[in-house]
Amino acid sequence: MSIDIADATTATVEAADPTETSETADTDTPVRRRADRGLLVVLAFVALWCAVMYLHVWRRHDRYGTFDNDLGFHDQFVWLIARGRYFSTVLGLSAFGHNATFGYFLLAPLSRIGLGGPHWLNFINTVAVGLGAVPLYLLARDRLGDRWRAVPFGLLWLLHPIVQGNVWETFHPDSIAMAPLLAAYLCATRRRWRPYALALAAAVIWKSDVTLAVVALGAIVAWRGQRKVGLATIAMGVAWFAFTIGWMIPHLAGGGTVFGPLYGDLGDTPLEVAGTAVTDPGAVADRVANNEPLRYSRELLAPYGFLPAIGGAPLLLGVPQAAVNMLSEQAFTREWRDNAHYQALPMVALAIALVEAVAFLDRRRGPTWAGRATGLALACSFAATVAWGSLPPFTTQFAHYWAADGDPARPAKDAAVNLIPKDAPVSANYLLVPHLTHREIVYSFPNPWRSSYYGIKGTKPPDPTDVHWLAADLNVLIEGPDRELWDCIIDSGAFITQFENNGIVVAQRRKGRDDDLACR
Repeated sequence: MSIDIADATTATVEAADPTETSETADTDTPVRRRADRGLLVVLAFVALWCAVMYLHVWRRHDRYGTFDNDLGFHDQFVWLIARGRYFSTVLGLSAFGHNATFGYFLLAPLSRIGLGGPHWLNFINTVAVGLGAVPLYLLARDRLGDRWRAVPFGLLWLLHPIVQGNVWETFHPDSIAMAPLLAAYLCATRRRWRPYALALAAAVIWKSDVTLAVVALGAIVAWRGQRKVGLATIAMGVAWFAFTIGWMIPHLAGGGTVFGPLYGDLGDTPLEVAGTAVTDPGAVADRVANNEPLRYSRELLAPYGFLPAIGGAPLLLGVPQAAVNMLSEQAFTREWRDNAHYQALPMVALAIALVEAVAFLDRRRGPTWAGRATGLALACSFAATVAWGSLPPFTTQFAHYWAADGDPARPAKDAAVNLIPKDAPVSANYLLVPHLTHREIVYSFPNPWRSSYYGIKGTKPPDPTDVHWLAADLNVLIEGPDRELWDCIIDSGAFITQFENNGIVVAQRRKGRDDDLACR
């Protein structure tokens, strides 16, 4: 995140004309150099929030409540890149055939010095998400002209269930991009174009989808009078999106994209969906209508008392990703309680729009109305945290289907993971995979015997004989095709059971045996 550090930590802006917006304000306004106590309060909120949320997500991973998709493959990508490799066997794709997450290169050195792994990724993710409160506070301080009236906006960021969900869901590149996008908007309002460019770069290196928000930001900047900068931003965003989505990702993935199946008959890529919108707008309209846009919007806006709805242009930042979510056939893109990262970019738009909405009321109706609006947002955010959030002690997510404590199989899971030799090729079920990713070959069972969420459509499954170890929690692998496949493999005699306790099983391939191939 790129912000003028001196301004962020030691300055308070002197009182200005309350009708003057920061787009038109003189950016060279004198400042009084003294400690910004409001910022210190926000940083204290952030530190406490990060400590509580990280302990929460640390326990989730430690208690085997994290998944192969997505924490498992993100961790393997970082581990592989740190060693000059790029192909994840968890996902069946190369790092940049999945998405344009060049931010992995910033994380890879940590892996080389022993600071990698799921716990470290989750720690970085937690701090990055929490720091979004800082540019939001600074924006509110600029808009309202008062540090103490701006402090609640830092807290409002931390109280929104989607912000909390972007930590609880574990590491995702979308989450890391939120604070830089907030910082870019702040820098644009201050006409600080060099840190603006750095903030945009810090955002787009995490995921190609982020460029959609960047293009929208460029349109806002151009509309507010900075046409040259705005058009340059749009051009950069369009070029980056075309390069990554239009060429790089399909090329490295083998001709398609992993997100192609999201849109069904509307197309396999965002560009094809855009084409369908032109040639068959009725199909697109029907898809959106079937996906309940009013319910979707209501659930995102309710924690802020619906105030962002009057926040104006910043809402455009979230429109592209929200449109992608609404056009998907898959409901998980809209179910933010379990998949908050799909709402990361709309969340940035909502937070900025909230500040702009309160600032609008402050200019038009005065501080009393602005104070009432802030109080309404705080009340709704507290209620939403209690009802939907994942911030202890209020959390509802804490009681999800995995147990935080008291799992009788947990010692067996620890023993099973420790039994499998380092670097040994292994196939494990999805809850064990994130604990086994620091190796070149780790599949998410039933891969590689039967393809499941592996590569793109038509990807040929790899050779099962490359797998030397099996690990599974039979408490979740109870029935169905996957359990039938597991029983077939074990009964084939190709593997010998080395460990079995509380439903946790580890088996090792017998030397020279490939009887399990008949189970494919």
